[in-house]
Amino acid sequence: MLRIICSLTWFFSGLAFAGSWSSRGGEQLRDTGNPWFLGNTATVSFCVLVDEAQAGLTQATAGSLAKRAVDFWHLEFTKAISSTLPSFGPLGVATQKWEEHSCSGPEDESVDVRFQFGVLNQVQEQYLKTPASFAAISVRTDYDEQHLRAKGFVYLAPLSGRLAYQGARNKPQAGAAADRYYVLLQHELGHVFGLPHIGVWGLMAERIADTLDTSPKVPIYEQFFRQKDRQYRLCPQAPLLDVYVSVFGSGGTQRPCYRFVNQKDDSSSIMGMNRLSVFATRGDTDDGVLLGRADLHVVGSFPTSVFTLWFNASQQIFSAADLAVSGNSSNSVIGSSLLRVSKSGVYRSVDGATVNLIGQVFEQGDPVVRGYGTYQGEIIDLTF
Repeated sequence: MLRIICSLTWFFSGLAFAGSWSSRGGEQLRDTGNPWFLGNTATVSFCVLVDEAQAGLTQATAGSLAKRAVDFWHLEFTKAISSTLPSFGPLGVATQKWEEHSCSGPEDESVDVRFQFGVLNQVQEQYLKTPASFAAISVRTDYDEQHLRAKGFVYLAPLSGRLAYQGARNKPQAGAAADRYYVLLQHELGHVFGLPHIGVWGLMAERIADTLDTSPKVPIYEQFFRQKDRQYRLCPQAPLLDVYVSVFGSGGTQRPCYRFVNQKDDSSSIMGMNRLSVFATRGDTDDGVLLGRADLHVVGSFPTSVFTLWFNASQQIFSAADLAVSGNSSNSVIGSSLLRVSKSGVYRSVDGATVNLIGQVFEQGDPVVRGYGTYQGEIIDLTF
């Protein structure tokens, strides 16, 4: 019996829709969100299939993009908050060695994962019903319920031809096609590694295809669990300008723009310290003059999402001691979590004229950093 479960990014009637499907009817399939592979799997085999003419990619480029997306998640999961069980040990999501093999076509299940760029067989097309409605989709075609290991394919719609994604607002420029495919691969592999749709603007947002097709430039997603250095520029207008001048100073510039440089410590962990440096600039291009700095330290954190691995009584990889960690549950263990972390510190201008309590809120999986400062004795939201 063909068992197909999928996570998808697609559009219908101009709106984004994404979720999980099952060909087994309407029963609740709680294991559909499980990672395809855990620590008991050491190696994952994959192959790459490309319609080079319609996808606008060579076989070599497509393979390189797939490997790059896998490597992205390998690195990201090193900073993920995840369970370590008494017997099984670390869950081992995204720790496998991925080995590329050749395959005869979309129906070839001799490998664990098939990356299909503009390629579908008849059974897959019939299952999707309207394949041109999909920008990308990850489909689980088989699941070993004893060892919690899956097989499936990741499909990406081509740029042209009858399978081309019909929901695209703008046709990707030739030079940006590879970048677009890469982001979609990142997103779909996130599902393969057990992540659901998260947030509005981030890599795992369900409207990711909409973001790609309406942005003048393909956005770059360089982190998900990790934290990286970032810069932000802002030219506030009155009356908001008065707030920023009060909080950060102006350096003598009557109408300053600001450049905020947020540098992490060496850990790349969201729990590390951040140093915020603030510069006054005369526009959007120059580096500006240093106004002041603040070292931001963690003052609080809590999980925004906790992902659960589900299984039935036939599973053979978790012991009774492992299950007891989840409250003696016989059919689940706690997987990865996303953290929201608040950091604060005292901002001091280099001239000593401005001293202010400021802070930022970072959330894994969300590229938006929220800030706050004190203005006229009150805590107010700021963007920096």
